[in-house]
Amino acid sequence: MPNLAQIRARIKNQLSYTPIPSQSQGGYLDAVINEAYESIWTSRPYTFNIKEIEKRYWPDFTSSAVTLTFTQGSILVEASALLLPATANPVERFVGGYIKGPDEIYYRIENLLINTSTNRHRLILGKAYLGSDAATSTDYTIIQRFHYLPQDTIEIMDVSFPNFPIAHSKRGKVTSIPRRTEVRVSFNEEQSTTARPRWYCPYSKEHLDLVPNSLSSLVNAGVGLDAGTYNFGVSVIDCTGAESGMIDIATVETGTCESITLRLGTGIRVGIAGATDAGSAFQYKVYYALQRPNQTTYKFFHIGTINSQDSEMVTFDNDALRDVKVGNKQDEIWVQSSGSKKIQFFPRPVGIDKGLAAPSTGGLPAVSYFHLRYLYKPLPLVDDYDVPSLPEEFHHLIIDRALVEIHAKYGNDNASLVSERKFNDRLKKLDARYASERDILLVRSQSQSYGGRFRGMGFPWVPVVTYTG
Repeated sequence: MPNLAQIRARIKNQLSYTPIPSQSQGGYLDAVINEAYESIWTSRPYTFNIKEIEKRYWPDFTSSAVTLTFTQGSILVEASALLLPATANPVERFVGGYIKGPDEIYYRIENLLINTSTNRHRLILGKAYLGSDAATSTDYTIIQRFHYLPQDTIEIMDVSFPNFPIAHSKRGKVTSIPRRTEVRVSFNEEQSTTARPRWYCPYSKEHLDLVPNSLSSLVNAGVGLDAGTYNFGVSVIDCTGAESGMIDIATVETGTCESITLRLGTGIRVGIAGATDAGSAFQYKVYYALQRPNQTTYKFFHIGTINSQDSEMVTFDNDALRDVKVGNKQDEIWVQSSGSKKIQFFPRPVGIDKGLAAPSTGGLPAVSYFHLRYLYKPLPLVDDYDVPSLPEEFHHLIIDRALVEIHAKYGNDNASLVSERKFNDRLKKLDARYASERDILLVRSQSQSYGGRFRGMGFPWVPVVTYTG
């Protein structure tokens, strides 16, 4: 199975009559290879570029035990206690949700902080509170209006409510409607259901602009990390899951030490200290940047998040380095800035499939899932040992597609056309073997109507339709 270094070598072998300046060869070839890889990957849904996950959703939240204090003109809401214990995933539960305050207006919750001195939550709102000054209330509701999809989502294939992994009676597929239809119909967003929702509306991706910040580091004395050079990156993430590109790369050179502590740059306030700043709405994901010998590129592994609840720093030690080396961080690699996609259900599902005892409170947290099938963005080929996720027998497609670009760039038009013909012929074989289907409503004539010979079996008769792009 060829890796990036082997693909690069095979391309160089094809360039006998298209010389490329050796000084800039490596970076240029890697860029063209990744462009070719992503072009093939996203050309259509295949059986190998689809993920299926169970996505958790939440019922509406109210609590007479926790009082919230809203202040007119402020984005900060003070709670009299913790809304939920840490074991109940309060960040996942509330961040990105909407809270209806005493003024009967909904506000998006941008972030959730903890005042560690009093053990109380603080909510950061998306806009300043408009109601009466210093309104104290237990009459509030937090709803999950939108469902934010994984960062690597390119296209939704379908959304359903199967009775797995939790058995329930609301199984079935949810019908997708376009945004323009949702606006025209104007569904009642106050309506909720404990059954399966009838529709979902997909929204366009949201992207996050760079927030200029920097990393500072502190080397902690002791033993654990070997002497050497360690690289770290930091990106910004908002409540929707949209993530920026790397806003800073920090290099730490140290002798033998116990750990390295990473914070945001001097003068940047986070946590409780910065709770009234607009930047408190964001979290900052810190990555260990792995760079192999004789390579110039980094592969980023998430090691912690700054400004998530009470976290004002991230510590990198031998345990974190070991997690990277043994593969515990393979699902936490930076995927590049690709935006965040969300959907909205109508009516809003609030049912509980299962109640489980929370260890610290003895309460019954709600556990409910819907099933998401989607076309996902592949990890870029960065490390020399990275292998494309295409079927192995079609890895040569990347070489063919890259050669079209490279030959054309350096004036060898005949070789470019030959590579293009080879690519198109081989792509047809890939389509024939691995083509999948889209989530689309097909309108058929009466001669192809549902029913027919399968009516007694309870299944519709559906003709085979091949999607051609």
